[in-house]
Amino acid sequence: MSATWDTTQRDDDSLERAPRPQLWLRWVFPATSAAIPLEHNLVIGRDDQCQVHLSGEGVSRRHVEVHRQGPIFALKDLSSTNGTFLNGKRIQHGAVVPGGVLRLGEYIGVFTECVGEPRDFGQIAANVFGSHELDAALGAMQRAAKSDIPVVILGPTGSGKERVARAVHELSGRTGAFQALNCAALPKDLAEAELFGYRKGAFTSADRASSGHFRAADRGTLFLDEIAELPLGLQAKLLRALEERSVTPLGETDPYPIDVRIVTATQRPLAELVAAKQFREDLLARLSGLTVKLPALRERVVDVAQLFQHFMHRYSGGRPPRLEPKLVECLCLHDWPGNVRELEQLARQLLAVHGLEAMLKRSFLPAELLSPTLAGRDSTIPQPLEFAERKGHDQRRLALALKQAGGNVTAAAALVGFSRQRAYRLLNGRTVAEFVAGELARTELAVSDNPDAEGGVA
Repeated sequence: MSATWDTTQRDDDSLERAPRPQLWLRWVFPATSAAIPLEHNLVIGRDDQCQVHLSGEGVSRRHVEVHRQGPIFALKDLSSTNGTFLNGKRIQHGAVVPGGVLRLGEYIGVFTECVGEPRDFGQIAANVFGSHELDAALGAMQRAAKSDIPVVILGPTGSGKERVARAVHELSGRTGAFQALNCAALPKDLAEAELFGYRKGAFTSADRASSGHFRAADRGTLFLDEIAELPLGLQAKLLRALEERSVTPLGETDPYPIDVRIVTATQRPLAELVAAKQFREDLLARLSGLTVKLPALRERVVDVAQLFQHFMHRYSGGRPPRLEPKLVECLCLHDWPGNVRELEQLARQLLAVHGLEAMLKRSFLPAELLSPTLAGRDSTIPQPLEFAERKGHDQRRLALALKQAGGNVTAAAALVGFSRQRAYRLLNGRTVAEFVAGELARTELAVSDNPDAEGGVA
């Protein structure tokens, strides 16, 4: 079955006039700089005449050019001495996508997309660091922090949910304590006692009285991490405590009034758990005053290098070793399934093992980081096989670009640096689907006839 693509483009006049996201380039190593808005014919290099001037090692006089054709931006290497590396691969032409990682000599840059100039990396709230993606996620929380509205923090493991909960407490101005409780670690038979307290002798092991986490957080904030792990029976008692603003310890009959701000955290949306009968709908209604969704670290690539250097500075006593650019590039390309916690642990590990080295090198990284995951970021166009004719060479490149661009001729032409008119001439009257199928089949035949041929840089 042949593939088909819709290459129709909507007229801009038919769209609502709303602010559009813009692509920016931010240098994240060896030092940060103001974000650079991408524009057509933007040249980066060592020459003072370049629109973006880089004076560090390994940068050619005119190194790489950013150009725009149709809806996308693309890079074109200008015969640089040391090469242009996009997402870890040396390229001649490559499409720019948000989260893409660029290396020119010793410089590492990250492409990012946002409306308006992106915020610089820095401290957004108490012990919470990031730039525009995290700032956008926390904006509503910062505005609502001084109220007593309950907050649900939704985010993957290691994304900093407790740090954000502590930031809510710091911003709230509440005079009581911040009390954190991991619901997943509560023993089922003691969970109620841990939450609401108990009188001495209330059960076998109760050799002394306990006020419980609710009363310990009075006039402060109670953070319930992994709230979805609470048994359904205990969820009903938690709901009652929240509605009545009081708790009754085990073994007692008189309730204690409480004034507690509730912040909860979960890895899965609580509405999904309600649908699966794993969470009470009435408790969700009581808890979900404001939901803060934390982005995974792979969604904030622009923060990786600065966060890593922040941790290195902290754990080295302010005297961290220098970093090899290739190491930083590798960090930016990793998928970080453990998120910020995994990055922090890596910084501590490298300092423990290699902290006396003058420079931390890429070769010091664990094996899983040396083969970075590039899902969604591999925007390079492989080098063609050697064809007898230039036309065949260009047709194969265009076919690969069309496959990557979903059949959009304008976008594919920009990827390989062709004009739109040349791309249509290479199609030679064939539909996009026919052209791609035919050229890729011819490429497979060429490869089978020449098994030593290599794919590299276009």
